[in-house]
Amino acid sequence: MTYQTFQYKGRVYNIPISNIDGECFVLLEQVQDHIHSSIRSFTYNGLPVLFEFDEKGTRLRPNRIRALPSDVFHCHKRTAPKKINNDSIQMIQEIHRNTQTILENTEILKSKADAILRQTFELTEFTVPRLFIVLPEETTSYNPINWFHHHYRLYFICECENEHERHLAFHDGYEIKQPREFLRKYGPHLRQMLTLVKYALTIGSFVIPQITSLNQNMPVSAASRDRFMWENFKLQIEQMNKALEIVEQSVNFSTDRVFQHLQGAELREIEYFLNRVDNRQTLGNLYRSTTNDGHVRWVLNIRECILDSKHSFFTQQIKQLAIDNPFLEILHDNN
Repeated sequence: MTYQTFQYKGRVYNIPISNIDGECFVLLEQVQDHIHSSIRSFTYNGLPVLFEFDEKGTRLRPNRIRALPSDVFHCHKRTAPKKINNDSIQMIQEIHRNTQTILENTEILKSKADAILRQTFELTEFTVPRLFIVLPEETTSYNPINWFHHHYRLYFICECENEHERHLAFHDGYEIKQPREFLRKYGPHLRQMLTLVKYALTIGSFVIPQITSLNQNMPVSAASRDRFMWENFKLQIEQMNKALEIVEQSVNFSTDRVFQHLQGAELREIEYFLNRVDNRQTLGNLYRSTTNDGHVRWVLNIRECILDSKHSFFTQQIKQLAIDNPFLEILHDNN
């Protein structure tokens, strides 16, 4: 019988070599029986001696190492895990919690900084409401082919927080000066806005208030008035669309221009084309407000409009709305 020499804690041991399928191995179980039960690994010349594995990478049973009878293997016990101090564990956990808090606070600060930058930009950029439509003032005598001979009126749209409740501003609109230049300049934007309004009308998510300039020559009864108002409004949209098609044929708009959002100086220049007879600082009784994430919206300020006793048009609208809205009725009565 041949033996494999092992060394453990300065002592030398000879362990029998087993012949398995014609090859020489030393079984881990025999080493543990002869030397120490806690021995788990071996080294040779400072390098680990690997256990034998099958083709699938699974350690062969019983556990074995290849024998080298002329050499000496060193035995090593499994080291017991060190006890970790509870104070150290608590410290690590506290560091982890603090790190998470710092990351969360950093994200919050970043979001607030982004909102401030966005608000600063949009307050400077959007000094005029972005949502508006333009309609012809005449309907019966309107001829799209002669679009440059007709009068037009601009109506701002309230940017309600709920996009499905958008409505025309409570205002009679503004007569447009130099309509030829205006329609040539803002034609693509107007086409997009009219398309959106038409879609909103089909799904019932757009409100048209009783605006005087839209309700000319209407029947007296409320039912007839409402029906006539809707038909008249849709007719004006169709007439305006046809006129804008003709305008676009005469002006070669680039594809980028057609899909470009209106902003900056081009948006601010709209005021130049408006015939403003009320000399008010607001536009269409809309006021700028900012959302929590820094976006600017032009919305209806009910209280400010009610407090303005000179604005009889809006007061009439509030009285009509108060029939179905007790909150508005109380707000109106208290002012």
